[in-house]
Amino acid sequence: MNTNNEDCLKKKVRAIVVGSIPRKSVGSQKYPSSVTADLRAKPVMMNKMFRRSGRNPKHLTNQKPLPGIRMSLRLRDRNQSNMDNNNNNARVKKRSADAMQETFKPHEDEPIAKRPTKHNQSSGSIPCSNPSQSSKADSQDVISRYEVPRLFWEEDPAPDVDVDSASKGDPFAYSEYVSDVMIYLKSRELRYQPEDYIKTRWAQKNRAIAVDWLVEIQEMFKFNHETLYLGVNVMDRYYSKTPFHDNNKVQLVAICSIFVASKYEERAPPFLEDLCYLCRDIFTITQIREMEIEILQTIGFDLSAPLSYSFLRRYSRAIKGDMQLLTTARYALEESLHFVQFCRVSPSRIAVASLLWALRVTKKGDWSNVLEKYSGYRLNEVEPLVVALNHMVIKFPEVYRELIAVKMKYKNEVFMKVADQQPLPDLLPASSPVQPPEGFTRPESFPGYRE
Repeated sequence: MNTNNEDCLKKKVRAIVVGSIPRKSVGSQKYPSSVTADLRAKPVMMNKMFRRSGRNPKHLTNQKPLPGIRMSLRLRDRNQSNMDNNNNNARVKKRSADAMQETFKPHEDEPIAKRPTKHNQSSGSIPCSNPSQSSKADSQDVISRYEVPRLFWEEDPAPDVDVDSASKGDPFAYSEYVSDVMIYLKSRELRYQPEDYIKTRWAQKNRAIAVDWLVEIQEMFKFNHETLYLGVNVMDRYYSKTPFHDNNKVQLVAICSIFVASKYEERAPPFLEDLCYLCRDIFTITQIREMEIEILQTIGFDLSAPLSYSFLRRYSRAIKGDMQLLTTARYALEESLHFVQFCRVSPSRIAVASLLWALRVTKKGDWSNVLEKYSGYRLNEVEPLVVALNHMVIKFPEVYRELIAVKMKYKNEVFMKVADQQPLPDLLPASSPVQPPEGFTRPESFPGYRE
């Protein structure tokens, strides 16, 4: 018998063994010795295989079950296998739990005071707005470590006010965690503030032009406001850690910075072809990709920077400010992005200063205990910065006459033409430079963003 016929017979024998076709379909053919040996060996192999899986192979060798019976057997075997797997998983979890308890089991000679408890086993505890004694100690450690002025009040300035009580139970408001989130962001502010890397007036003007261009891009693509603030922060942090600044690549660094920020903040970042078009095809897609990689590697892929706009929204909601008040404060904040000295101020402080400036410009109020409670600053810690911001708004057309992106943006009816409002009277001399007060910027002795 040739090889093809032998293979066909082997296939039919296998079909008979597993019960997929009736035995009578083969007839009373005489098989060669090789096929007969294969037929004898097959049930043994199947028996061994099914013994390992816990199945009973008798119905495969003795008689062929009906199709419905075969399906029920498969379901039974599958359910039995799932039950076995669940039992095995339960045993593994129990062994893992026993191992964890054994790991944290204190030594017999170890003093009870040094034994780990449920509270101090976790090293990632975050202070809350009403902390316990241990939380206060952790918060004081954060204050001394990052030089944050204040994370919580010992005495509540406005004990009768709770702006988050109305949104309790709302899964989109996260009112149970908002205080801890704001304290956590405030404790990390100094990590993400740039250094004073501007050495010449020409470099400062180039940076201001780049920021003004980013404002136009944000409006063109309808990005979130957070994307603009994060893009400027990424650009400043990149230049703070780069020893050599190529002035011919300022535009490339700026477009890549907001591209990285859009990937973090937006649902759909822009296409690379659109970015090349905005650069008038001066830079290629490959150059943009390479610069994006370089920026991310330089800043350590850390994009969770606390933004001044995030604090501004929180403070505006705390005092129940309307949209005109928020837009006026945002106008001052976006103009301050053109000056790297103001970007070196803590985001929470410049946010509350811009809100206080907007309150006075719109004549809708002034400093209050509620603003003091939720910002963590006293009036004397914010008042000098309000004066500096007002001086900046007045002097901006004189310092950067050709940079009008922010001015034109907030002269639009969409933003209620807040740029046409008259600022406060300037309390500083006309010859004073545009910069924050002394002692309000990031200390030069600070070790850096990452440890």
